[in-house]
Amino acid sequence: MTTLAMRNVLLYFRDKLGVFFSLLSVLLIIALFVLFLGNTITSYYGGSFEEVNEVVNNWIFAGILGVTTVTTTKGAFVVMVNDKVHHLYKDFYSTPVQRYRIVAGYALGAFFVGTVMSIIILVVLTSYNAIMGNHVMSLLNMTKAMGILVLSVLLNSFMIFFFTMYIKTNQAFGAISTILGTLIGFLMGIYVPIGDLPGPIQTLIRFFPQSHTTVLFRQLFIDGIAEDAFSHIPAEYLQEFQESMGVIYVINGRQFTMLDSVLVLAGTAILFFLLSVWRMSRRYV
Repeated sequence: MTTLAMRNVLLYFRDKLGVFFSLLSVLLIIALFVLFLGNTITSYYGGSFEEVNEVVNNWIFAGILGVTTVTTTKGAFVVMVNDKVHHLYKDFYSTPVQRYRIVAGYALGAFFVGTVMSIIILVVLTSYNAIMGNHVMSLLNMTKAMGILVLSVLLNSFMIFFFTMYIKTNQAFGAISTILGTLIGFLMGIYVPIGDLPGPIQTLIRFFPQSHTTVLFRQLFIDGIAEDAFSHIPAEYLQEFQESMGVIYVINGRQFTMLDSVLVLAGTAILFFLLSVWRMSRRYV
C-alpha cells in the first residue's frame, strides 16, 4: 500500500505542468481579490483602512488555503485515471496484494500530495504576513490550522476518490476538474461574501462540507484582529460582519462552534470512506 502510494506521489510531482494546474484555481482567486475585490470589501466596512484591510487580507488567505486543500488533492488523482486509461491497474490486480490495499494506496498518495502542497501554501501565507508586519497566527492557532488542514485533505481524499472511481478517461477527468475548479470558490464561500448571496445559495454553501474548512481557517486567521479593526462600530455589528463574511455559520438560529464544523468534516470523511469501501466491494475501480 505505501509502495503504491509513494509511486503515485513520485509520478504526480514528476509532471510539473500537472502540479501547476492543480494550483491554478488558487492563483485565479489570488488574482481576483488582488485586482478587484480586496479593496472593495475593505472600503465597504470603513474604519481604519490598514486594520480593516488586514482583516480582509487574512479572510482571503483563509479562503485560499481552504481551496488549496481541494484542488491539490484532486490533481493527485490524475495518476489513478491514467492507470485506468492504460489498464495498469489490471497489473496490480494480478498480484497477490489485496485489492483494498491497492485502492488505499491511491487515496494515501493523494492525501500525501494534498497535505504537502497545502502546508506549503500555509507557510507562504504566514510568511507573507510576518514579512509585511501583519497579524500572524499564534502558535496554538497555527497548530489548530495544521490539524484542520490534515482533516480537510483527508475528507477531500475520500470524497474525490469515491467520485474518481466512476471516471474512465482523461477527457472526463479534465472536464470535471475544470467544472470543480470553477465552482469550488463559490461553494466554499470565497469569491463573494456569503451575506451578499441569495438565501438559497447561502443555505447551499453552509451545508457544503468543505465550506466548513474555510470557516475554521477564517476564525483562526482573523482571531484577535477583527475586534480591534471594528472597534469604531457597536459590538453587535461585529456579529453581523462575521455572519455576512462567513466567519461564523448560523443555521436555524444556532451558531456553529469550531467543534461543530470539525464534526461535519470528520463525519463526511467517514461517510465517503464507507461509500468507497462499498463501491470497491462491488466492482473494479
